[in-house]
Amino acid sequence: FVVPEETKDQELSDTVRWVAKMRTKKSPYITSYTIFTTTDCNARCFYCFELGWNRTHMTEETALKAVQYIKNHCGGQKVSLSWFGGEPLVNTRVMDLICSELQEKGVNFVSNITTNGDLLPECSDEQIRLWRIRSAQFTLDDVGDEYDRIKGLKGAYKRLEASIDRLARLG
Repeated sequence: FVVPEETKDQELSDTVRWVAKMRTKKSPYITSYTIFTTTDCNARCFYCFELGWNRTHMTEETALKAVQYIKNHCGGQKVSLSWFGGEPLVNTRVMDLICSELQEKGVNFVSNITTNGDLLPECSDEQIRLWRIRSAQFTLDDVGDEYDRIKGLKGAYKRLEASIDRLARLG
């Protein structure tokens, strides 16, 4: 925007944002969900905010309730799931359950994941396809041996590289 010099930029900016917000039609449906599968993690990074938290997993009962909530509130719209944790791949059981149930109920969905990638080699191609992962955010703290040291996992950097390649190969 080009504005007169005496204009208070912040006030004008706030007004423009308010007008834009008022003009934006809000959907009555909820189509974006972050699913916190577990507080647990296989890595032991020295900086992690989860240090000292109780390690708990989402239960199957909670997962089924989440599926029903999503079904009831998506309005038939495509849903985006974000897998998060701790390390979400510590609890693939609920990821499998949620995705299977959503499929069975006819809910169209895609997902993304935030992961250290270390447990991805333990997951089958069928699981990864079931999750419909369209993007992944990997926690990349450094490279090589230094990465392994930070994560507290021997060989983690090589597994991370392989995990990135694998997801790319699977689309």
